[in-house]
Amino acid sequence: MDYNIAMPESKHIRVMLVDDHAVVRSGLSAFLMVYPDLELVGEAENGEEAVTRAALQAGAIGHMLKNVSAAELANAIRSAYAKRMTLSSEAAQALVQSRLPTVPREDGLTEREHEVLSWMVEGLNNSEIAEKLVVSPSTVKFHIGNIFSKLGVDNRVAAVSLAIQRKLV
Repeated sequence: MDYNIAMPESKHIRVMLVDDHAVVRSGLSAFLMVYPDLELVGEAENGEEAVTRAALQAGAIGHMLKNVSAAELANAIRSAYAKRMTLSSEAAQALVQSRLPTVPREDGLTEREHEVLSWMVEGLNNSEIAEKLVVSPSTVKFHIGNIFSKLGVDNRVAAVSLAIQRKLV
């Protein structure tokens, strides 16, 4: 679960929920409705979608991953209320990446997808790749899905085999 927090001109704390599970987003959006000072302004399935919806660029000043403690989340919300920025490393990287041009290669894979594919060839699992790239495992899963689609394969072994055969990495 990612939390993007922005402060508007009003007294409401604006929150964007980001999680790959719709049920989790639905439950948390219902939770937010209980608090009159919290306003749900959007939802996204992953960090890339959140950036696409311009969450950070539109004024969000906080972003926390779902592995934070309740106290850390509360402190992040208080920091946002005090107009102090709190960004997870994933959010900072996504913001930087969103500013860089992404030119697909001839094989249709983006630079990030090539990075993920090269770590797959090295035998790393999703969690290990996420750690190397400083992103969440769900972001890695998203990239792997794109890789499968673009390469026309349906599993990790086929993707790795094709990458080696075609010298993609």
